[in-house]
Amino acid sequence: MVEPASDELVIEDPQVGAFLADPVSSEHLAPFMTGEKSLAEAALELGLSKSLMSYWVKKLLKLGLIRAARVEKRGRHHVSVYRASAGAFIVPIDLLAADPNKDVFEAAPFERTLKRSVVHFKHQSLRGRYLRYGREGGNVVLDVLPRQTLRPELTDNWARVGLSEAQAARFNGEINQLFNRLLEESDDGAKKYMVKLVLVEQWPQ
Repeated sequence: MVEPASDELVIEDPQVGAFLADPVSSEHLAPFMTGEKSLAEAALELGLSKSLMSYWVKKLLKLGLIRAARVEKRGRHHVSVYRASAGAFIVPIDLLAADPNKDVFEAAPFERTLKRSVVHFKHQSLRGRYLRYGREGGNVVLDVLPRQTLRPELTDNWARVGLSEAQAARFNGEINQLFNRLLEESDDGAKKYMVKLVLVEQWPQ
């Protein structure tokens, strides 16, 4: 385990760990990580209503992720100002439930950018087409019409293959060789592409 710095807090509560691992939930902690904020200031930073931010502040307080720093007199009102309980929070992966339907790394910047890039490309390739939701034979189908393949600039292939351990190891080696070659040929001034090469044993259903 990584030894925490003096301003880091190791999380031991699975509920708090799950909150921090969820990018949608943990986003509401972000304003208090960069400085002391009132409820209204945090709401403004996140683009939320004060009533909704009040819900999240109560939740953050209950989880121990923020604490009241002080109360300020602003005009005729006394306003509570909050701050994060630590400069950083460390969540041991072992603390999180092994849920195959939830990726605890989905908040990673590369994963977010990769997902957005693929979605953006697909949206661009679908210009001039439309969605049809309706009956087709005995089924109800959501389809994109007119049907056509994506432009070839997107390499996004999935396949299920049966491999021996030796074959899988050999293929993994080939993937790594290709990846390393791409890194060596990378040009910082060229058009940017995102690469994710993966061979993973199928999760037993």
